[in-house]
Amino acid sequence: MAFAYEGAEKDVAMKRLDRYLISVLLMGTAPVLLLLLGLFGFVTLAEELESVGEGRFEDADALRVALLTLPRIALDLLPVATLLGGVMALGGLAAEYELTAMRAVGMSQWRLAKPLVIGAGLLAGAVMLSQQFVVPYLERDASELRTRKLAETVHGGEATEFWTRDGSHFIRVGEVQFGTMPADVEIYDLGPDHKVQSVLQARAADVLGPGRWRLRDVTESRIDGTTVTQVKQTEREWQSFLSPDQMASLVAPLETLTLSDLYNYVVYLESTGLNAHRYRFRWWQVVSMPVGLLAMCLLGLPFVLGSVRSRSAGVRILFGASVGIGFYLSEQTASQLTLLYELPPAPMALLPDTVLLTASVFALTRVD
Repeated sequence: MAFAYEGAEKDVAMKRLDRYLISVLLMGTAPVLLLLLGLFGFVTLAEELESVGEGRFEDADALRVALLTLPRIALDLLPVATLLGGVMALGGLAAEYELTAMRAVGMSQWRLAKPLVIGAGLLAGAVMLSQQFVVPYLERDASELRTRKLAETVHGGEATEFWTRDGSHFIRVGEVQFGTMPADVEIYDLGPDHKVQSVLQARAADVLGPGRWRLRDVTESRIDGTTVTQVKQTEREWQSFLSPDQMASLVAPLETLTLSDLYNYVVYLESTGLNAHRYRFRWWQVVSMPVGLLAMCLLGLPFVLGSVRSRSAGVRILFGASVGIGFYLSEQTASQLTLLYELPPAPMALLPDTVLLTASVFALTRVD
């Protein structure tokens, strides 16, 4: 019974240590994230202020757009903030011999890594929920706020209906499916007398590229006086007159798509024979974020174990910043190469995270 009691006490103590290390990791990450968020948020605000004066875009609009984009920026910065915050927080424990005491009571480097894995799981869960239920909607609000004041572009009702024109051409889009596919499309052409001479109606449209749309389930009505003739087609290509700004107002950026929207749109594009590479790669980028967070949480542990007091806080910050910047640059490089040469989306999205995680595990194996 005594041995059982001692074993239960040890389990309780280990759980307390786990909770303590998780809280240290999270509390170390929070101030670093806020600091980086303040810096990048200020840069974002400065960029938005450059657009003040265009159309009806005002200072208050720039501030609101910058605030709405802060959650997305926070998710982008979270891996680096986790590494920097984790290295500083664990370094503080090591400098006070707390990690030494934990190892003295029998906690190996792998046992110390367990609460860090749990902390990474909590952060990853928050990231995935935010990517599905929070960030895309805030990004959508920011995009709509920034673009809805374009000249001659109107969103009717609750921004579900889109109207715009170019000279004698008008277009109405009833809705945008998956944030990227115009549906319930009507295109009006006016004659020299400013009367409607033809109407194109399409159930949906695929945006193939700049100025190129593929209309589906098309009905063309030509009006000649009191005579109306109709021609129906399954598909038809249409040269769009919409400007880049008008397209930005109509088609949502990738950041405004939830995980489910991305997945469903990829399935749709592949079922219709269209190129889904860009959207599939974006989906894998989001899905691979937990792997990067796990790698960042673990990487700080082998660095602070061992001859800790010989490493100053400045050295720890330099280490975290160097690895964070290197990780960011590798992700950007992999992203550009993947999109440029249409490399396999899943391996390229996972490559930087997997390499860093492998390096973290290998470094832990080298700890005495």
